[in-house]
Amino acid sequence: MTVILISTSYAAYTASDNTWRFYIAPYLWGMNMNGSVQVANNRAHIDQSFSDLWHHLDWGGMVWLGAYRDRFGIFGDIVFAALSDTVHDGIYTVKTKNDYGVYSAAISYRVYQGNKMHVEPYIGFRYTANETTVTLNTSTIGLKASENQYWTDPIIGAKLKFTFTPAWYAMLLGDIGGTGKSTHYSYNIAGLVGYHPQTILTSTTIYLGYRLLDQFYRTGSGANYYNWNMKLFGPLLGISIEF
Repeated sequence: MTVILISTSYAAYTASDNTWRFYIAPYLWGMNMNGSVQVANNRAHIDQSFSDLWHHLDWGGMVWLGAYRDRFGIFGDIVFAALSDTVHDGIYTVKTKNDYGVYSAAISYRVYQGNKMHVEPYIGFRYTANETTVTLNTSTIGLKASENQYWTDPIIGAKLKFTFTPAWYAMLLGDIGGTGKSTHYSYNIAGLVGYHPQTILTSTTIYLGYRLLDQFYRTGSGANYYNWNMKLFGPLLGISIEF
């Protein structure tokens, strides 16, 4: 989520606003995956549409959480999916299970706040957990292999918000992360259009947008070599609730 996908409603903010505002925003990211993963000498290309991933989804969730006071903000984003598949080939049954999560958190500060535009840099981290288990079963034996990888990207980015009317806004955001271009980097880009009702449900904001997260992570050598080179992209839809 960063990774950060959701905007709070700044329409009610003033320079002297010292009241904490809290937000929770569940959302759906219609994620597609394109890239490759390599373990030791075994490399696989992945090209999965949202419908493909939905077919293999056991459960998952996406939510953004935020707290703001005056120009200062702190927020977090959670994206998690548990996927599984079973293939039968003669006497063999192959079961695969993948738990994939991206967890982000950051602090931000609005360095510019005009009538029509806000500029808000942020700094934080994005933690990725990618756990895969493959089980091979026959009538007489059962074999299981696992490959679990975890890594953290420090991130730095900014959000730009453009207010058209009290009810409508647009947002662009982006961040870069990682520790080295040759072994470990990522970037995240998103665009959003938001609608903030003015007469009913005034504590909510409905938003629609598109997000791209590109990750590259390489570690180890020989039998311990691991390479994750993946683009995650697709439309998103959600609702933010203030309390």
